[in-house]
Amino acid sequence: MKILVYPHHLEIGGSQTNAIDLATELRDTHGHEVVFFATPGPAAALLHERKIRLIPAPAAYGAPSARMIAALVRTTLEQRPDVVHAWDWPQCINALLALGPLGVPFAGSDMNNLSVSAHLPKAVPMTFGTEETTDVARTLGHRRVLLLEPPVDTSRDDPAAVDGEAVRKEHGVGGDELLVVAVSRLVGWLKLEGLIRGIEAVGELAADHPVRFLIIGSGTAEEDLRRRAAVVNEKAGRQVVTVPGPMLDPRGAYAAADVVLGMGGSALRGLAFGKPVLLTGEKGFSTVVSEDTVTPLFWRGYYGVGDGTPSDLAGQLATLLNDAALRRSLGGWARELVLDRYSLAVGGRRLDGFLTEAVNQPPARRDILRDLAAVAPRATASRVIPAAVRDRLRGAPAPTSWADVAVARGTQDSPPPAGG
Repeated sequence: MKILVYPHHLEIGGSQTNAIDLATELRDTHGHEVVFFATPGPAAALLHERKIRLIPAPAAYGAPSARMIAALVRTTLEQRPDVVHAWDWPQCINALLALGPLGVPFAGSDMNNLSVSAHLPKAVPMTFGTEETTDVARTLGHRRVLLLEPPVDTSRDDPAAVDGEAVRKEHGVGGDELLVVAVSRLVGWLKLEGLIRGIEAVGELAADHPVRFLIIGSGTAEEDLRRRAAVVNEKAGRQVVTVPGPMLDPRGAYAAADVVLGMGGSALRGLAFGKPVLLTGEKGFSTVVSEDTVTPLFWRGYYGVGDGTPSDLAGQLATLLNDAALRRSLGGWARELVLDRYSLAVGGRRLDGFLTEAVNQPPARRDILRDLAAVAPRATASRVIPAAVRDRLRGAPAPTSWADVAVARGTQDSPPPAGG
């Protein structure tokens, strides 16, 4: 099976990493051909490393995007995939408008753990990243859904595979110092609160604990965090908090950590490295991930909302820093949890079956037309839908072969080889 993967702009982010990791697994373990169609960015280096071909897409933030839809149609006609896999709701909307009128099979994935976008097409097969969003999607009328939790490449994210000493040495972390690591996008939405509370908590503990805090990432909040770090460092009279910027491969930082602080996919990677994880969320939420606290996290994802204070976070962190045996116990349990539930092998098997079903049992044409009709007014107003596609929405028969698709778009060429 040939799969055209269509993610968001190739920034360094959880969704992009999930898309690349799962595509690699589908190729290497399940034998599928994978090609990426995406706006180039730093994560393109990961595709190059994995020897996955990238077809550059235009820059488009939001949907519908006329430029993106036209480019996706051209690329689909050229590549002739068996299925297109779109990641996140803007790409799902563009894929619906580009591929729905052509009858090309596609599926979507939305890893937003906080909500299910009302813009998502209901008939298109969709995966969601938590038990909660999967359940919400069903109640909203999505006809075919799959729970696909953020996968972890447990062969690469393995404490036995990476030496963290280079990271500790690079940032001057002494052998007697305890290192807290956060790997995150440094942005105001969702992420910033937990990082600020982490800085404040470490600041509280710095006088009595040999603690260091390393914040890996980049984004619009980077300078704000550096200013806050400078205040803590000045008060402590030593380097306590460091904000060095992004790492294309942050595995060394996870391996170097004594404690990982964060949420979502970053928390899962910390667990995969056998580290105790102090989970942060919004409105003061924080918890140490353990056998006693993890069940609600299966439902909502590794995130929460609460009413805690920086001192609460400091107390939880102090408990971990003061007890090496507890850190070892939590780390061993964490690694086993990830191997059993979140490994890339588990996610790859689930996605392989899901995409195969999307090809073999496509949605009914009337259901796709209903989804198209729901977005057509907005898309037509912005001149996204050309006249030929509007004609199809009025009831023209769907194409039955790639040759029919080419004729419909005015790009007739030779038929594809057997097997797509």
